[in-house]
Amino acid sequence: MKKYLIGALFCALVTIVPLAAQTSVSCDGCTHVVSYYKGDGGLIATAAEGAEMVNWLASCGGVTRTGMLTPNDGTVSTLFADIDAVCEADDGKFEIGPVMDGGWYWITDADNSAVGGLVDMDILENDHTAEPTGAGAGVTMMKGTGATFLKETSTGRVGILPTILPVMDMEPAAVNTCSFTGTGTTAAAETSNCMLGNGGS
Repeated sequence: MKKYLIGALFCALVTIVPLAAQTSVSCDGCTHVVSYYKGDGGLIATAAEGAEMVNWLASCGGVTRTGMLTPNDGTVSTLFADIDAVCEADDGKFEIGPVMDGGWYWITDADNSAVGGLVDMDILENDHTAEPTGAGAGVTMMKGTGATFLKETSTGRVGILPTILPVMDMEPAAVNTCSFTGTGTTAAAETSNCMLGNGGS
């Protein structure tokens, strides 16, 4: 009887673990991402106005960690090692927020560090992207989220190159062509805030 009971309990635990592993964890208030997150490094950013705490979420190798940073004079900063968030897997993801645009991070490789800007989540779906030009076997390129990590193999120099381009408004501005007001002898031409003809002169 004991053997059957232990076997039944073991089977129950095995079926519960996969369900628990499928639970997705979100980052409340997170607004920005580390565009290439692998290895050691850190970040610094300005907390959004009124934010008493800044949340972060680090996902790496199937393990997700979350935490909070307390702004100091409006600024938050941390080393990934200090929050147990150094990632050595290829599937790393790091979110943080609420913070303002202008925050940045660094990734430390074996000999050098590369610096990149925190990317606003709202622009990650931007269709205007450009893949970096390949430099052959001398430079390895590792794709991130909105950026590519480049490493020169002979020197170990590293860099983070953004791949999301600014969105340009392609709609032409509305043109107010000059017209007349009144009729007959009282007609008067517009003289301000308008263009003559087709606006070319």
